[in-house]
Amino acid sequence: MRAPVVAGVARKRVVAPVVALALLVPGLLAQHVGAATPQPPTSPPGTPAASAPPAVPSQPPPVLPPAPVSGATAAGVARALAGPLAARRLGTAVAATVLAADGTTLLDRAGTTPHTPASTTKMLTAVAALEVLGPQTRLSTRVVTDEPAGAGTPGPTGTSGPLDVVLVGAGDASLRSGAADTRAHPSGDATSYARLDVLADRVAKAAAGRPVSVHVDDSLFAAPAISPDWGKGYVPSGEAAPVMALSVDQGRVRVGAPARVADPALAAGRALAAQLRTRHVATVGTVTRTRATPSARALAQVQSPPVRDLVERMLTQSDNDLAEALGRLVAHAAGQAANSAGAGAAVVSAVGALGVPVTGAHLLDTSGLARGSRIPPTTLVRTLLTAASPQHPELRSLLTGLPVAGATGTLAGRYPRGGPAAAARGEVRAKTGTLTGVSALAGVAQGRDGGLVVFAFMADAVPATGTLEARAALDAAAAALAACGCAG
Repeated sequence: MRAPVVAGVARKRVVAPVVALALLVPGLLAQHVGAATPQPPTSPPGTPAASAPPAVPSQPPPVLPPAPVSGATAAGVARALAGPLAARRLGTAVAATVLAADGTTLLDRAGTTPHTPASTTKMLTAVAALEVLGPQTRLSTRVVTDEPAGAGTPGPTGTSGPLDVVLVGAGDASLRSGAADTRAHPSGDATSYARLDVLADRVAKAAAGRPVSVHVDDSLFAAPAISPDWGKGYVPSGEAAPVMALSVDQGRVRVGAPARVADPALAAGRALAAQLRTRHVATVGTVTRTRATPSARALAQVQSPPVRDLVERMLTQSDNDLAEALGRLVAHAAGQAANSAGAGAAVVSAVGALGVPVTGAHLLDTSGLARGSRIPPTTLVRTLLTAASPQHPELRSLLTGLPVAGATGTLAGRYPRGGPAAAARGEVRAKTGTLTGVSALAGVAQGRDGGLVVFAFMADAVPATGTLEARAALDAAAAALAACGCAG
């Protein structure tokens, strides 16, 4: 009887040649089932920001002993998935690819045919961000001024005149207005995010009693802020905010609310001004856009968690705002336009540069909200195998960020105990993808023999009213892999 992949359960060491996926993934599953949230950042303060990513360790972190190599065969996998993938609720356009951990193809059903990926797009975004930006990189949101240190014009009462400051965005879509609010972050995420109230404290101290005039600089990203390929209801319904290099609380009208403001950057500047006023700092004028000069002096800055932590949160919670921001940062680093189209092209290019087959992959955004995006299942599974390779330890957060069936993130409420897909609980780690008429699931499953397989299931002609039913069908397919030794 196999041991479930749960925290604290050690595996019997298998002395046999195994590929990198078998070396990495069992340890990751064991470490993360029942631990839904990323850990607080460990990099010391002062770690370089996005413009200067630190060196990546040459070896991956220690992992638990490897799982046995899967004994699954093509015939066994085909038999296990014949029923689930034939479900009428999946519609008429179903594609599936299953690989053994050594890359052997066990199932190829239209595997090279591009399909609408929905949020499985975030897997490619994750790899591109980790590779291009670096897993340890932090994003620095700054407040700067052109006024030299010690300057200031005396006002009529003898105090100095207003201090002009610019709040400069670095693309940190995790910047918060203050301490964590459980209404907005019910998962109990303990990560130490950058906070606007900390910036306000430091600016108030620097102002030394002078009034302050606040401006914003969100020029790191290019227009349009709302992808022309998104549905008109996405921003009003809270699926995503207009994508700007500066935002607080992901551009929500208030903490915990789904609705978003029309201009997150200006809203962030107004929020800083409001926080200054609560610290008895007078503010003058209205918040406007400007561009900080290269010679501007920094008054204060706060840093995001490392990119690896942002990637994990993006994947686990399927966070569209983080995905769009990270994609634009990849585009900016690659010298492309930092908008949705440029980001999509930059992500595909970065993934392809790692040797992943990207023929047919075309991204109109980097979150998966754009219906016109296309990714073949083969690209998804090969991306997973690349992230598991010992040659790419910098990509490990793709694996650690994938939700665990029945335990974390977007899979926490799926695969209920006693349900038809309960065999997948703790044995499947996968990224979900759902739009109306689209359902996708891609990840890693541990079979009954303890071996691992990598899979991608995609269906993009689902009946309009059958999205939830299609999701259940793909859950059943993943559970079939987990319940199956699939030999012979």
